[in-house]
Amino acid sequence: FPMLPLLLALMAQTVGSFEAGSAACWVKMGRASMGRRAGTGVVPPAGSLRAGGGGRGRSGATTFSSSASEAIFSFGVISDIQYADIEDGASFSGTPRYYRHALTATRRTVELWNEKRVSTAIHLGDIVDVHCPRNRSVTAFKDVLQEFKKLKGDVLHVVGNHCIYNLNRETMAKLLPVPGKLQDDCFYYSVTPQDCQDVRLLILDTYDISMMWPTTSARHRLAKYLLHKHHHPRSSNLLSPSKLEGLNKRFVAFNGALSSKQLKWVEDNLREAEREGQQVFIFSHNPLHPDGTAPQCLLWNYDVLLQLLARFRSTVSFCFSGHAHAGGFSRDDAGIPHRVVEATVECPPGHVASAVVNIFSDRVEIEGAGGMRSGVYRTRGGGDGDSSMASWIAPHGHGLRGPTTVGGKAEQIQ
Repeated sequence: FPMLPLLLALMAQTVGSFEAGSAACWVKMGRASMGRRAGTGVVPPAGSLRAGGGGRGRSGATTFSSSASEAIFSFGVISDIQYADIEDGASFSGTPRYYRHALTATRRTVELWNEKRVSTAIHLGDIVDVHCPRNRSVTAFKDVLQEFKKLKGDVLHVVGNHCIYNLNRETMAKLLPVPGKLQDDCFYYSVTPQDCQDVRLLILDTYDISMMWPTTSARHRLAKYLLHKHHHPRSSNLLSPSKLEGLNKRFVAFNGALSSKQLKWVEDNLREAEREGQQVFIFSHNPLHPDGTAPQCLLWNYDVLLQLLARFRSTVSFCFSGHAHAGGFSRDDAGIPHRVVEATVECPPGHVASAVVNIFSDRVEIEGAGGMRSGVYRTRGGGDGDSSMASWIAPHGHGLRGPTTVGGKAEQIQ
Protein backbone atom coordinates (compact mmCIF):
# COMPACT_ATOMS: atom_id res chain seq x y z
CA PHE A 1 0.00 0.00 0.00
CA PRO A 2 2.21 2.88 -1.29
CA MET A 3 0.22 5.67 0.45
CA LEU A 4 0.46 4.10 3.91
CA PRO A 5 3.72 5.79 5.07
CA LEU A 6 2.42 9.25 4.09
CA LEU A 7 -0.99 8.51 5.63
CA LEU A 8 0.57 7.38 8.90
CA ALA A 9 2.78 10.45 8.97
CA LEU A 10 -0.24 12.70 8.44
CA MET A 11 -2.15 10.88 11.19
CA ALA A 12 0.70 11.26 13.61
CA GLN A 13 0.77 15.00 12.97
CA THR A 14 -2.95 15.56 12.76
CA VAL A 15 -4.96 13.27 15.05
CA GLY A 16 -3.25 14.54 18.16
CA SER A 17 -2.76 18.17 17.39
CA PHE A 18 -3.57 19.07 13.72
CA GLU A 19 -0.99 22.17 12.96
CA ALA A 20 -0.88 24.79 9.54
CA GLY A 21 1.13 26.13 5.88
CA SER A 22 2.09 29.26 3.98
CA ALA A 23 0.27 31.66 1.70
CA ALA A 24 0.26 35.25 0.51
CA CYS A 25 -0.11 38.66 2.07
CA TRP A 26 -1.02 41.56 -0.20
CA VAL A 27 0.90 44.25 1.64
CA LYS A 28 3.55 44.14 4.35
CA MET A 29 4.62 47.49 5.75
CA GLY A 30 5.07 49.12 9.13
CA ARG A 31 1.90 49.24 11.23
CA ALA A 32 0.99 51.27 14.28
CA SER A 33 -0.15 49.23 17.26
CA MET A 34 -3.67 49.69 18.57
CA GLY A 35 -4.86 49.33 22.12
CA ARG A 36 -7.73 47.03 23.08
CA ARG A 37 -10.09 47.27 25.96
CA ALA A 38 -11.95 44.50 27.70
CA GLY A 39 -15.73 44.68 27.75
CA THR A 40 -18.95 42.95 26.85
CA GLY A 41 -20.81 42.43 23.62
CA VAL A 42 -24.33 43.68 23.04
CA VAL A 43 -26.59 41.74 20.68
CA PRO A 44 -30.30 42.35 20.10
CA PRO A 45 -32.72 39.43 20.30
CA ALA A 46 -34.50 38.25 17.17
CA GLY A 47 -36.80 40.86 15.73
CA SER A 48 -37.07 43.28 12.84
CA LEU A 49 -33.91 44.35 11.02
CA ARG A 50 -33.53 47.05 8.41
CA ALA A 51 -31.04 46.93 5.57
CA GLY A 52 -28.20 49.23 6.52
CA GLY A 53 -30.11 50.27 9.62
CA GLY A 54 -28.27 48.33 12.27
CA GLY A 55 -30.90 45.82 13.33
CA ARG A 56 -33.73 46.30 15.78
CA GLY A 57 -34.72 43.65 18.29
CA ARG A 58 -37.65 43.30 20.64
CA SER A 59 -35.83 45.39 23.21
CA GLY A 60 -35.21 48.26 20.80
CA ALA A 61 -32.63 49.35 18.25
CA THR A 62 -28.94 48.49 18.48
CA THR A 63 -27.06 51.62 19.51
CA PHE A 64 -23.83 52.35 17.64
CA SER A 65 -21.64 54.61 19.72
CA SER A 66 -19.72 56.14 16.81
CA SER A 67 -20.03 56.99 13.17
CA ALA A 68 -18.75 54.38 10.72
CA SER A 69 -16.51 57.13 9.31
CA GLU A 70 -14.55 57.00 12.57
CA ALA A 71 -13.81 53.29 12.18
CA ILE A 72 -10.24 52.10 11.69
CA PHE A 73 -11.42 49.77 8.93
CA SER A 74 -14.72 48.56 7.51
CA PHE A 75 -15.60 45.52 5.41
CA GLY A 76 -18.67 43.73 4.09
CA VAL A 77 -19.59 40.18 5.00
CA ILE A 78 -21.96 37.64 3.42
CA SER A 79 -22.18 33.86 3.52
CA ASP A 80 -23.80 30.76 2.03
CA ILE A 81 -25.25 32.28 -1.14
CA GLN A 82 -25.70 28.80 -2.64
CA TYR A 83 -27.04 30.10 -5.92
CA ALA A 84 -28.49 27.71 -8.50
CA ASP A 85 -30.76 28.38 -11.47
CA ILE A 86 -33.33 25.86 -10.22
CA GLU A 87 -36.67 25.95 -8.43
CA ASP A 88 -36.73 26.75 -4.71
CA GLY A 89 -36.13 23.87 -2.34
CA ALA A 90 -35.52 23.16 1.32
CA SER A 91 -32.90 21.88 3.75
CA PHE A 92 -33.07 18.42 5.30
CA SER A 93 -34.97 19.98 8.20
CA GLY A 94 -37.47 21.70 5.88
CA THR A 95 -36.16 25.28 5.95
CA PRO A 96 -36.96 26.95 2.59
CA ARG A 97 -34.05 27.77 0.32
CA TYR A 98 -34.42 30.37 -2.42
CA TYR A 99 -31.81 29.37 -4.97
CA ARG A 100 -32.54 31.83 -7.78
CA HIS A 101 -33.23 34.75 -5.48
CA ALA A 102 -29.80 34.24 -3.88
CA LEU A 103 -28.26 35.90 -6.95
CA THR A 104 -30.61 38.89 -6.63
CA ALA A 105 -29.80 39.14 -2.92
CA THR A 106 -26.09 39.16 -3.75
CA ARG A 107 -26.63 41.93 -6.30
CA ARG A 108 -28.54 44.03 -3.76
CA THR A 109 -25.88 43.37 -1.11
CA VAL A 110 -23.15 44.72 -3.38
CA GLU A 111 -25.27 47.82 -4.02
CA LEU A 112 -25.62 48.34 -0.26
CA TRP A 113 -21.86 47.93 0.21
CA ASN A 114 -21.15 50.47 -2.52
CA GLU A 115 -23.56 52.89 -0.87
CA LYS A 116 -21.52 52.43 2.35
CA ARG A 117 -18.26 52.83 0.39
CA VAL A 118 -16.97 49.45 1.47
CA SER A 119 -13.52 48.77 -0.01
CA THR A 120 -13.21 45.12 1.08
CA ALA A 121 -15.76 42.35 1.43
CA ILE A 122 -15.54 38.71 2.50
CA HIS A 123 -17.76 35.88 1.33
CA LEU A 124 -17.60 33.05 3.87
CA GLY A 125 -18.15 30.17 1.46
CA ASP A 126 -20.69 28.26 -0.64
CA ILE A 127 -21.08 30.36 -3.76
CA VAL A 128 -23.26 27.73 -5.44
CA ASP A 129 -25.46 24.93 -4.09
CA VAL A 130 -24.94 21.18 -4.27
CA HIS A 131 -28.21 20.88 -6.26
CA CYS A 132 -26.86 23.03 -9.08
CA PRO A 133 -26.66 20.80 -12.20
CA ARG A 134 -22.98 19.94 -12.71
CA ASN A 135 -23.00 21.01 -16.34
CA ARG A 136 -24.02 24.50 -15.14
CA SER A 137 -21.76 24.81 -12.08
CA VAL A 138 -19.11 26.94 -13.76
CA THR A 139 -21.75 29.25 -15.24
CA ALA A 140 -23.47 29.64 -11.85
CA PHE A 141 -20.13 30.30 -10.19
CA LYS A 142 -19.31 33.00 -12.76
CA ASP A 143 -22.77 34.57 -12.39
CA VAL A 144 -22.18 35.19 -8.68
CA LEU A 145 -18.60 36.36 -9.19
CA GLN A 146 -19.86 38.81 -11.81
CA GLU A 147 -22.07 40.43 -9.15
CA PHE A 148 -19.13 40.67 -6.77
CA LYS A 149 -17.07 42.38 -9.48
CA LYS A 150 -19.48 45.32 -9.24
CA LEU A 151 -18.09 46.14 -5.80
CA LYS A 152 -15.84 49.19 -5.88
CA GLY A 153 -13.20 47.27 -3.99
CA ASP A 154 -11.88 43.76 -3.36
CA VAL A 155 -13.83 40.60 -2.49
CA LEU A 156 -12.08 37.82 -0.59
CA HIS A 157 -13.44 34.29 -0.78
CA VAL A 158 -13.55 31.44 1.72
CA VAL A 159 -14.09 27.99 0.20
CA GLY A 160 -17.15 26.08 1.46
CA ASN A 161 -18.28 22.49 1.06
CA HIS A 162 -20.88 23.34 -1.60
CA CYS A 163 -18.16 25.02 -3.68
CA ILE A 164 -16.15 21.80 -3.62
CA TYR A 165 -19.19 19.65 -4.38
CA ASN A 166 -19.56 21.55 -7.65
CA LEU A 167 -16.01 22.27 -8.78
CA ASN A 168 -12.62 20.75 -8.14
CA ARG A 169 -9.99 22.93 -6.52
CA GLU A 170 -8.00 23.39 -9.71
CA THR A 171 -11.03 24.87 -11.47
CA MET A 172 -11.90 27.08 -8.48
CA ALA A 173 -8.34 28.39 -8.36
CA LYS A 174 -8.79 29.66 -11.92
CA LEU A 175 -12.09 31.37 -11.09
CA LEU A 176 -11.59 32.83 -7.63
CA PRO A 177 -9.57 36.04 -7.33
CA VAL A 178 -7.25 34.73 -4.59
CA PRO A 179 -4.16 36.87 -3.87
CA GLY A 180 -0.84 35.11 -4.18
CA LYS A 181 -0.04 31.46 -4.81
CA LEU A 182 -2.09 28.69 -3.21
CA GLN A 183 -0.29 26.16 -1.04
CA ASP A 184 -1.01 22.51 -1.87
CA ASP A 185 -4.26 23.54 -3.62
CA CYS A 186 -5.61 24.87 -0.30
CA PHE A 187 -7.41 28.21 -0.07
CA TYR A 188 -5.86 29.75 3.01
CA TYR A 189 -4.14 33.09 2.77
CA SER A 190 -3.38 36.29 4.65
CA VAL A 191 -4.35 39.80 3.57
CA THR A 192 -3.36 43.16 4.94
CA PRO A 193 -5.71 45.71 3.31
CA GLN A 194 -3.92 48.47 1.46
CA ASP A 195 -6.01 51.12 3.20
CA CYS A 196 -5.41 49.75 6.72
CA GLN A 197 -2.02 48.42 7.72
CA ASP A 198 -3.20 47.87 11.31
CA VAL A 199 -5.46 44.95 10.34
CA ARG A 200 -4.64 41.44 9.15
CA LEU A 201 -7.29 39.16 7.68
CA LEU A 202 -6.67 35.41 7.85
CA ILE A 203 -8.74 33.30 5.44
CA LEU A 204 -8.82 29.64 6.51
CA ASP A 205 -9.50 26.50 4.47
CA THR A 206 -11.52 24.26 6.78
CA TYR A 207 -11.59 21.46 4.21
CA ASP A 208 -7.82 21.05 4.17
CA ILE A 209 -8.41 17.59 5.69
CA SER A 210 -11.77 16.32 4.42
CA MET A 211 -13.58 13.72 2.36
CA MET A 212 -13.70 16.22 -0.51
CA TRP A 213 -10.34 15.28 -1.99
CA PRO A 214 -9.73 12.50 -4.53
CA THR A 215 -10.14 9.11 -2.88
CA THR A 216 -6.51 8.30 -3.61
CA SER A 217 -5.20 11.32 -1.69
CA ALA A 218 -3.71 11.16 1.79
CA ARG A 219 -6.05 13.95 2.91
CA HIS A 220 -9.12 11.91 1.95
CA ARG A 221 -7.77 8.76 3.61
CA LEU A 222 -7.02 10.62 6.82
CA ALA A 223 -10.51 12.18 6.83
CA LYS A 224 -12.06 8.76 6.30
CA TYR A 225 -10.02 7.36 9.19
CA LEU A 226 -11.16 10.17 11.50
CA LEU A 227 -14.82 9.71 10.59
CA HIS A 228 -14.76 5.94 11.02
CA LYS A 229 -13.04 6.46 14.35
CA HIS A 230 -16.22 8.15 15.64
CA HIS A 231 -18.93 6.39 13.63
CA HIS A 232 -20.03 2.79 14.03
CA PRO A 233 -17.65 0.55 12.04
CA ARG A 234 -20.56 -0.63 9.88
CA SER A 235 -21.99 2.84 9.31
CA SER A 236 -22.52 3.59 5.64
CA ASN A 237 -23.79 7.16 6.13
CA LEU A 238 -20.94 9.42 7.19
CA LEU A 239 -23.10 12.48 6.47
CA SER A 240 -25.49 11.83 9.34
CA PRO A 241 -24.78 12.91 12.93
CA SER A 242 -27.87 11.10 14.26
CA LYS A 243 -25.96 8.30 15.96
CA LEU A 244 -23.23 10.53 17.37
CA GLU A 245 -23.34 12.19 20.80
CA GLY A 246 -22.62 15.75 21.89
CA LEU A 247 -19.73 17.50 20.20
CA ASN A 248 -18.82 14.29 18.38
CA LYS A 249 -21.67 15.18 16.02
CA ARG A 250 -19.15 17.37 14.23
CA PHE A 251 -17.50 14.28 12.73
CA VAL A 252 -19.61 14.17 9.58
CA ALA A 253 -18.51 14.22 5.96
CA PHE A 254 -19.65 17.79 5.21
CA ASN A 255 -17.12 19.18 7.71
CA GLY A 256 -13.34 19.08 7.79
CA ALA A 257 -10.18 20.05 9.66
CA LEU A 258 -7.07 22.20 9.39
CA SER A 259 -3.89 20.30 8.62
CA SER A 260 -0.77 20.56 10.74
CA LYS A 261 0.75 22.70 8.01
CA GLN A 262 -2.14 25.17 8.00
CA LEU A 263 -2.15 25.45 11.79
CA LYS A 264 1.56 26.24 11.70
CA TRP A 265 0.82 28.91 9.11
CA VAL A 266 -1.86 30.40 11.41
CA GLU A 267 0.61 30.47 14.29
CA ASP A 268 3.29 32.15 12.18
CA ASN A 269 0.83 34.83 11.04
CA LEU A 270 -0.40 35.48 14.58
CA ARG A 271 3.14 35.81 15.87
CA GLU A 272 4.03 38.24 13.10
CA ALA A 273 0.84 40.25 13.64
CA GLU A 274 1.52 40.39 17.38
CA ARG A 275 5.00 41.72 16.71
CA GLU A 276 3.68 44.36 14.31
CA GLY A 277 0.75 45.44 16.51
CA GLN A 278 -2.02 44.36 14.14
CA GLN A 279 -5.57 43.33 14.94
CA VAL A 280 -6.28 39.90 13.41
CA PHE A 281 -9.68 38.87 12.06
CA ILE A 282 -10.21 35.22 11.19
CA PHE A 283 -12.63 33.98 8.52
CA SER A 284 -13.66 30.36 8.05
CA HIS A 285 -16.52 28.38 6.59
CA ASN A 286 -16.97 26.05 9.55
CA PRO A 287 -17.72 27.65 12.94
CA LEU A 288 -14.85 27.47 15.43
CA HIS A 289 -16.64 27.60 18.80
CA PRO A 290 -19.41 25.24 19.98
CA ASP A 291 -21.56 27.64 21.98
CA GLY A 292 -22.78 29.66 19.00
CA THR A 293 -23.69 26.90 16.57
CA ALA A 294 -25.00 23.36 16.23
CA PRO A 295 -22.30 20.74 16.94
CA GLN A 296 -22.74 19.12 13.53
CA CYS A 297 -21.37 22.29 11.91
CA LEU A 298 -18.10 22.59 13.85
CA LEU A 299 -14.58 22.30 12.54
CA TRP A 300 -13.31 18.82 13.44
CA ASN A 301 -10.26 20.13 15.29
CA TYR A 302 -11.81 23.36 16.56
CA ASP A 303 -10.44 22.65 20.04
CA VAL A 304 -6.83 22.61 18.81
CA LEU A 305 -7.32 25.87 16.92
CA LEU A 306 -8.94 27.56 19.94
CA GLN A 307 -5.95 26.61 22.09
CA LEU A 308 -3.70 28.26 19.53
CA LEU A 309 -5.84 31.42 19.33
CA ALA A 310 -5.89 31.70 23.13
CA ARG A 311 -2.12 32.13 23.11
CA PHE A 312 -2.65 35.28 21.01
CA ARG A 313 -5.78 36.59 22.71
CA SER A 314 -4.47 40.18 22.64
CA THR A 315 -3.99 39.96 18.88
CA VAL A 316 -7.02 37.99 17.66
CA SER A 317 -9.96 40.40 17.70
CA PHE A 318 -12.79 38.43 16.08
CA CYS A 319 -13.71 35.21 14.25
CA PHE A 320 -16.37 35.06 11.53
CA SER A 321 -17.80 31.89 9.99
CA GLY A 322 -20.75 30.59 7.98
CA HIS A 323 -21.91 27.04 7.12
CA ALA A 324 -24.55 26.72 9.88
CA HIS A 325 -27.05 29.04 8.08
CA ALA A 326 -28.61 30.06 11.39
CA GLY A 327 -26.69 33.00 12.84
CA GLY A 328 -25.01 32.70 16.20
CA PHE A 329 -22.65 34.32 18.67
CA SER A 330 -20.36 33.09 21.42
CA ARG A 331 -17.23 34.14 23.24
CA ASP A 332 -14.55 31.54 23.89
CA ASP A 333 -12.63 31.00 27.14
CA ALA A 334 -9.96 33.46 26.00
CA GLY A 335 -12.61 36.14 25.50
CA ILE A 336 -12.41 36.09 21.69
CA PRO A 337 -15.80 36.76 20.04
CA HIS A 338 -17.12 34.31 17.43
CA ARG A 339 -19.92 35.28 15.07
CA VAL A 340 -21.70 32.79 12.80
CA VAL A 341 -23.19 34.60 9.80
CA GLU A 342 -26.76 34.04 8.58
CA ALA A 343 -27.18 32.39 5.15
CA THR A 344 -28.25 34.35 2.08
CA VAL A 345 -29.92 31.31 0.47
CA GLU A 346 -32.53 31.28 3.26
CA CYS A 347 -33.69 34.83 2.51
CA PRO A 348 -37.02 34.95 0.64
CA PRO A 349 -37.50 37.35 -2.28
CA GLY A 350 -37.26 40.96 -1.17
CA HIS A 351 -34.65 40.26 1.52
CA VAL A 352 -30.89 40.10 1.96
CA ALA A 353 -28.62 38.76 4.69
CA SER A 354 -25.39 40.71 4.84
CA ALA A 355 -23.57 43.28 6.93
CA VAL A 356 -21.00 46.02 7.08
CA VAL A 357 -18.48 45.43 9.87
CA ASN A 358 -16.87 48.52 11.39
CA ILE A 359 -13.66 48.01 13.37
CA PHE A 360 -12.61 50.31 16.19
CA SER A 361 -9.66 50.00 18.56
CA ASP A 362 -11.76 48.41 21.31
CA ARG A 363 -14.85 46.99 19.62
CA VAL A 364 -16.49 45.67 16.47
CA GLU A 365 -19.84 47.05 15.31
CA ILE A 366 -21.87 44.94 12.89
CA GLU A 367 -24.50 46.81 10.88
CA GLY A 368 -26.81 44.05 9.74
CA ALA A 369 -29.02 44.24 6.65
CA GLY A 370 -32.17 42.15 6.20
CA GLY A 371 -31.74 38.79 7.92
CA MET A 372 -28.32 39.61 9.38
CA ARG A 373 -28.38 40.54 13.05
CA SER A 374 -26.60 43.69 14.15
CA GLY A 375 -24.45 43.90 17.25
CA VAL A 376 -21.71 45.70 19.14
CA TYR A 377 -18.95 43.46 20.47
CA ARG A 378 -16.05 44.45 22.68
CA THR A 379 -12.74 43.04 21.57
CA ARG A 380 -10.51 41.56 24.26
CA GLY A 381 -6.98 42.37 25.26
CA GLY A 382 -6.61 39.44 27.67
CA GLY A 383 -8.06 38.58 31.06
CA ASP A 384 -10.76 36.11 31.98
CA GLY A 385 -13.54 35.01 29.67
CA ASP A 386 -16.65 37.19 29.67
CA SER A 387 -19.15 35.05 31.56
CA SER A 388 -21.79 37.79 31.44
CA MET A 389 -22.17 37.51 27.66
CA ALA A 390 -24.86 34.98 26.82
CA SER A 391 -24.40 32.97 23.63
CA TRP A 392 -27.22 32.83 21.10
CA ILE A 393 -28.25 30.95 17.99
CA ALA A 394 -30.79 32.45 15.57
CA PRO A 395 -33.49 30.37 13.87
CA HIS A 396 -33.02 29.01 10.38
CA GLY A 397 -34.71 31.27 7.87
CA HIS A 398 -33.89 34.21 10.19
CA GLY A 399 -37.58 34.75 10.96
CA LEU A 400 -38.18 36.22 7.50
CA ARG A 401 -41.75 36.00 6.22
CA GLY A 402 -42.20 36.90 2.57
CA PRO A 403 -40.98 39.80 0.42
CA THR A 404 -41.26 43.38 1.59
CA THR A 405 -39.55 46.25 -0.21
CA VAL A 406 -39.12 49.65 1.39
CA GLY A 407 -39.02 52.44 -1.19
CA GLY A 408 -37.56 50.08 -3.76
CA LYS A 409 -34.34 49.98 -1.76
CA ALA A 410 -33.89 48.63 1.72
CA GLU A 411 -35.32 45.22 2.55
CA GLN A 412 -36.99 44.86 5.95
CA ILE A 413 -38.08 41.95 8.10
CA GLN A 414 -41.67 42.10 9.25
